[in-house]
Amino acid sequence: MVQVEAYRQADCPEPVRVQVLRLMKLEWPSTFRPGRPEWPSEPVELDPVSIVLLVDGEAMSHAAVLRAQIEHAGGRWLAFGVAAMVTAPGSRGKGFGTRVFEEATEYMRKEGADIGVFTCDEPLRRFYERGGWSVSRGSPLVGGTREKPFRSEDLGKVTVIRLFSPRAQANRAAITSSPIRIDLGEGKLW
Repeated sequence: MVQVEAYRQADCPEPVRVQVLRLMKLEWPSTFRPGRPEWPSEPVELDPVSIVLLVDGEAMSHAAVLRAQIEHAGGRWLAFGVAAMVTAPGSRGKGFGTRVFEEATEYMRKEGADIGVFTCDEPLRRFYERGGWSVSRGSPLVGGTREKPFRSEDLGKVTVIRLFSPRAQANRAAITSSPIRIDLGEGKLW
């Protein structure tokens, strides 16, 4: 049986947490070093929610949905992003990642997002574009901190964006024509 569940990361049941962590370690082994916290993987102030696709109780795909209030293009916006999007290697090509991403997008919409924005590697952009998102070359993300910022393009990442609210859609040109700063913490980027 296939089911999709959403959990606040702090409330994720231990068996699901262990399975998601296993997926993340397979995909990004170098980020899991001794002495670094493993879970939750995202700062609590970003209100992280894990969207998990389970097949017969086994986690096959995951995405973390994060939120932050940002100042950008002359306005204050409720921005959401996606992080830790992963599907088990043996389960790719079955639509699991697509379903998780659709659920993540719908979660943002229901939560009142103005802007959805995050980064990905260039080869993955088509996946997100098929989900109704657009590459925005004019608005790279600036992550990190005010003291130690860094730009997504410096890491070879592309920015994908979706404008949810009518106000954001009306301000498309301004939103997508300058870097988007999201203070996420040192070394952090969506």
